[in-house]
Amino acid sequence: PVYVVESVHDGKFPLEQSYCHVNHSVVISTIKRAENNEGWVVRAVEAGGKKGSANIDFTWLKLSKDFQFGPFEIKTIYISDKDKSIRETNLLEI
Repeated sequence: PVYVVESVHDGKFPLEQSYCHVNHSVVISTIKRAENNEGWVVRAVEAGGKKGSANIDFTWLKLSKDFQFGPFEIKTIYISDKDKSIRETNLLEI
């Protein structure tokens, strides 16, 4: 993941915040606005080389969903602003 070092300044968000919680050996590599600007895109990678089920809790949206991962599989997940639906999509976000 890429990060930006920022100095402390006034703002409405806490200094630290968790955006996702994941069980299993899945790593969230990206959280960004969708290209259509009508939702969120989350990219998740199974990093342990193990097939299995992972629950991803999108804590900042108060949503969660179970996903099946293969070893080292990358998933692109789309979360709609409109109806809060969560679905797998491809890397092009379609």
